Amino acid sequence: MVKEIRFGPNTNEHDLDFKTKHAQKFLEEGNKVKAYVQFAGRTIVFKDRGREILDRFAEAVEEYGKPEGYPKMEGKRMIIMFTPKTIPTKKKSAKDDSSKDEKSKSNKSSKDSKDSKDESEKAAKDEKTPTAKKPSPKKAKSKEEE
Repeated sequence: MVKEIRFGPNTNEHDLDFKTKHAQKFLEEGNKVKAYVQFAGRTIVFKDRGREILDRFAEAVEEYGKPEGYPKMEGKRMIIMFTPKTIPTKKKSAKDDSSKDEKSKSNKSSKDSKDSKDESEKAAKDEKTPTAKKPSPKKAKSKEEE
């Protein structure tokens, strides 16, 4: 995935630092970064400012990514692309482990549900068979009182 960082020819130091931190995060995640200076109207005269901004940006992100080339003009934009130095490897996350546990739990629960169904069917059969009724305790007390 390509993430874009946009600058103007009059971008100040704080904005440059702020956007540099975002670019470093993008490169750590394994994304490419496309940094460009957008020239509007008469600001096209200040190409040297745009190159200076991109050079400072390149120095700031050099430990996270390497430039694919030098800054070049494309229309009213001066563009430079960066690729991450190290591509993060996908580690087994907690989600993968938990999904395996959930699958095994669901298999166990389906077996348990089958067992409980068998038990409930047996109980239903037992209820259908006639048995001698035991007198309820309330009725037994009332008979004794008489």
